[in-house]
Amino acid sequence: MAKQYSVEFKMEAVRRIERTGEAVSKVAADLGVNENTMYGWVKCQIYTYLLDQFADIHALTLSESDKAMFSANVIEYLTTS
Repeated sequence: MAKQYSVEFKMEAVRRIERTGEAVSKVAADLGVNENTMYGWVKCQIYTYLLDQFADIHALTLSESDKAMFSANVIEYLTTS
């Protein structure tokens, strides 16, 4: 059975990569997460960034809770697909 991680854990792992510049493979190994799984989480962050850019270009107002819900849904989709 696949290991389950909380959304908070996933987001904090990606933030660590962004904040420290550490390699995905190192952070994945340190946290005991499969490297491909970690890349999926990073990919989700890229999608979230693109959503923000799209919203800015089209002058859309997205609440922080809407953005968080989108991020959580994308993370779940990417890690269970």
